[in-house]
Amino acid sequence: MKLYFAGMESITNSYEDYTFEDTDNVFGTYFYEGNTTKMLLKLRHHGKHKGIITVDSGAHSFFGFAGVSSATHHKSSKKEDMPDPNEYIMQYLAWLKKYGHLLDYFVELDIQAIVGIEKVRYWRKKIEREGLWHKCIPVLHSCDTEAQWDETIKGAASGYVGLEGLRAGKVTLPYMKLLEKCYNLGVKVHGFALTNYKILEQFPFWSADSTTWTSCVRYGTFIVRDEFGKMMQKNPSTENYLSHGISLDIHKNKRSKESSTKKLEHSAQKFRESEKFLTRLWAERGVDWDKKLGGSGSIQNGDGRLELQKGPGRPRRGRAHGETEREHKA
Repeated sequence: MKLYFAGMESITNSYEDYTFEDTDNVFGTYFYEGNTTKMLLKLRHHGKHKGIITVDSGAHSFFGFAGVSSATHHKSSKKEDMPDPNEYIMQYLAWLKKYGHLLDYFVELDIQAIVGIEKVRYWRKKIEREGLWHKCIPVLHSCDTEAQWDETIKGAASGYVGLEGLRAGKVTLPYMKLLEKCYNLGVKVHGFALTNYKILEQFPFWSADSTTWTSCVRYGTFIVRDEFGKMMQKNPSTENYLSHGISLDIHKNKRSKESSTKKLEHSAQKFRESEKFLTRLWAERGVDWDKKLGGSGSIQNGDGRLELQKGPGRPRRGRAHGETEREHKA
């Protein structure tokens, strides 16, 4: 499972000394176009970045303006402040034509709940005419019909689709049914804003993104992993730091940029560890996207298809196979 570092466009521009790894998978958003452009140029400057770089359209912000987002930071958004969708998509396409060579994938402006599916289909055609469709991630929503889901999956030239994230903390799509369909077709699936362990232990997405790793600078908390591999946020205190083996040095001068940078690097490492843990956990259950997409077929059942709904149960409690004691306790 790939975990994207969402919010990287803000971090790379606010914390110049933050050190990312070349293999980190990065998720930015066009809604903050200025910062995202700077992020892309910084990541690609030396030509060494090997991780996946994906840019979201900013659809989630539109849902905030329309009053259909449960995210706390969108509660004050007003509908009259929402950008004109038609103007916005044209600006997005112009930006993609200029900077698209610097990223691996981008997400369509999937606001069919606001403008209707026909408008989104029209935009998809425009993306195709601009020669960008092969990098586009179309998104399935609960307002779409099952026939429209099939159309989107089969029409994804990138071999990559997204599934609508949680609404008010609840799953609104038949995740397992859609994941099974996509897995057997060799189509990668992304889950938006999903690093909730209860979700990721139940549903084997190819990728998911989250800004959880930035909570140390947004909320003052710090990230650890429990004995099951789950990422947890802890309040800052000497007792918590010591009980989780966190150096007190990085928490001196709490408001300094140097301290914040070190906190980010600590959280990022826990994020990477969780990615490895979840990948191993699902491989043990028979879901290995890398092998599946590589065509080995070694993880499929007798008829050459995977039946996820009948397959993996809950994870066994303890270390994933091959995980060291140090990784398990990290």
